[in-house]
Amino acid sequence: MKTWATMKAEIQRECNVEGEDFVSEQELLDWANDAKDEAEAEIVSLYDRYLETSTTLTTTSGSGVVSLPTDIYANKITGLWFDDGSEIYEIKQVKRKEEIHFAGDNDKYKFYITNSTASGTKIQPVPAARESSSSNLTCYYIRESAAIDADSDYMDIPIAEGFIKQYVKDKIQEKELGPMAPKGRSDLLEKQRSLMIEALNQMIPDDSSDELQPDLSAYTEFIDEEWGY
Repeated sequence: MKTWATMKAEIQRECNVEGEDFVSEQELLDWANDAKDEAEAEIVSLYDRYLETSTTLTTTSGSGVVSLPTDIYANKITGLWFDDGSEIYEIKQVKRKEEIHFAGDNDKYKFYITNSTASGTKIQPVPAARESSSSNLTCYYIRESAAIDADSDYMDIPIAEGFIKQYVKDKIQEKELGPMAPKGRSDLLEKQRSLMIEALNQMIPDDSSDELQPDLSAYTEFIDEEWGY
């Protein structure tokens, strides 16, 4: 992965603006983060597992809420597992409200998401947590890509590097040309978007590889007998 300092130097060199001061460091940084956010949205809509990660969550005995990971993207949980060393199972999401009201104290956990103005977005275990632990609960989720804040920060989504660079280059040209700048997205930017999407498509697992192939032997034998193939 490249640092922002490396990418910035490449952009400035390719735009022939090395040593120029009509574009500030903050503008370049803001444009890079805008591009990153746009690329992130494309990635999540097409193949969100590209940004999947996991962490353990802390539970407190008797508590009705568990904090979500701080870097979770749009509350996208892909899996929640309980493992206390003697019992392990996937914690399913509540589908009907009666599952909350009729849950027994010793039932296997289920969960739902709450979102209040007072405490924000939380995981609500059902029933309430029976133990205090920092390791029993593992959350798999889609994370946000890291913001670029300094020259030493790494580009968190290398698959989007070309798109981000072209986005910033287009913004430099737009500022340089002023009212004469072309309207809309450039063809070069859309080409980089297409390349990013193509690369993502190649990462998506082929689910059909796990499917059982139909047994066509009887059909083949029938064809052989009837048509002499």
